[in-house]
Amino acid sequence: MAVQLQFINIIIKRESIHRIVSGGWEDFVRQMEPKQFNDCFDDHLFRTGAMSYEEAFDIAHELNDIGFSGLALGDNSQRYWSDFCVFDSSLGSEHRVDWLDLNYHRTHPYAIRLTGDSSVVVHTPDTCYSPFLENDLEPIYKSLEEDEDSEWGAIRQAQGRRAYREWLASTSR
Repeated sequence: MAVQLQFINIIIKRESIHRIVSGGWEDFVRQMEPKQFNDCFDDHLFRTGAMSYEEAFDIAHELNDIGFSGLALGDNSQRYWSDFCVFDSSLGSEHRVDWLDLNYHRTHPYAIRLTGDSSVVVHTPDTCYSPFLENDLEPIYKSLEEDEDSEWGAIRQAQGRRAYREWLASTSR
């Protein structure tokens, strides 16, 4: 699978999330909530985004504080991305990132996938399961008993995902 890219992307290997965060995926999601509403993920990658490099590096510093390793020093003092990377959709990354399939990105500039992954499915924020709900198998666009005439159904049809999140926040917990 692949994840959709937007302007500036912070891409984290899910393997690293499970290895570094003591509570795994669920604790990671709790620590990141409610950072972005444009996050998406597949079985291998988690992607969040930023509209400026300053914002991207703030997120990178937060990930470093959690225990993730961003840039590492390799052979010949060459830097490479380890657990996560900052990836510009237009420019790519100025540092080596072996775990992302850059050939796939060259032919599909709107998405990126893990090296070795051959799936053509692209996960977007609208097609992912919500990392911000307690049950991460609950689709973002869940319907309430499939009732399009419900309050949620009307919001979903009229305004989309952001309105759903606002509605969900106002009605839950």
